[in-house]
Amino acid sequence: MKAQKLINLVVGGLLLLLFVVLLFAFQVRETETVMVSTLGQPSVRAFGPGLHFKLPWPIQTVQRFDKRVRVYQTKYDQIADKEGKPMMMMVYAGWRIADTAVFSRKFDDVQAAERSLGEMVSSERNAVVGENLFADFVSTDASKVKFEQVETEMRSRADRKARANYGIEIAFLGIHRLGLPESSTQVIFDRMKAERKGVVDKLQAEGESESKRIRTAAETESAKALATAEAKVIELRGAAEAEAAKSYRTLELNPDLAIFLQKLGTLESSLKERSTLILDERTPPFDLLSPAVKNKK
Repeated sequence: MKAQKLINLVVGGLLLLLFVVLLFAFQVRETETVMVSTLGQPSVRAFGPGLHFKLPWPIQTVQRFDKRVRVYQTKYDQIADKEGKPMMMMVYAGWRIADTAVFSRKFDDVQAAERSLGEMVSSERNAVVGENLFADFVSTDASKVKFEQVETEMRSRADRKARANYGIEIAFLGIHRLGLPESSTQVIFDRMKAERKGVVDKLQAEGESESKRIRTAAETESAKALATAEAKVIELRGAAEAEAAKSYRTLELNPDLAIFLQKLGTLESSLKERSTLILDERTPPFDLLSPAVKNKK
């Protein structure tokens, strides 16, 4: 009996100790952030992971929140750009609790926080898009697209308001989906085709200008080459005519020599190849082969 009573006392003591621990201690996990309130007033102290002590309820109460990054997506709805042109857009945002005291005063759970955060992110998305043109998101010129700048501006504005009003940090934010309403799709496509045609026309004009320049340069070089060649021909013709004039003057002084040289040249041309000729030996220029002429010589 005594042993049984001892066991009962030990078990009772352990249970009492466990009850006291549960009343005066609490544990914080790595993925949690907690807010300890004293008589309804939030504590300014931050509680890191591990075992901590508190006063029992209802003096002090513990609120637990998940501090891991959560991702929220806005609706895929219609908004307008700077010129009032409609577009469809959905953005995503990664958020986590940055200030547990501010967060706990505003929300009882993360679901309520996401609803308020979603409205605020959508509002900032619409405001930033309203300061930009559709061409900043979709353009035939890649250098004009401002996706990163727009996303950075959205995140900066949303993070500033979320920290001040909700104790929330916007870790990242980006455009998840971008499109056009059916009513304006054809208008946008027509504009894009017009922009593309403008680029094509510009390239064609530049090509034609370059072609004309090359053709003009080639014609100039050709004219210069022809002029140089004609000048050379005139020079050679003048020299030949001068030599011919000198020869004519020499032949005019000795007509017999001129006739002889002409016959000799003709005869040489006729007998370049093997030939059989039947003719009168008195026929010029073959009369040079006549024995009488040879004897005369």
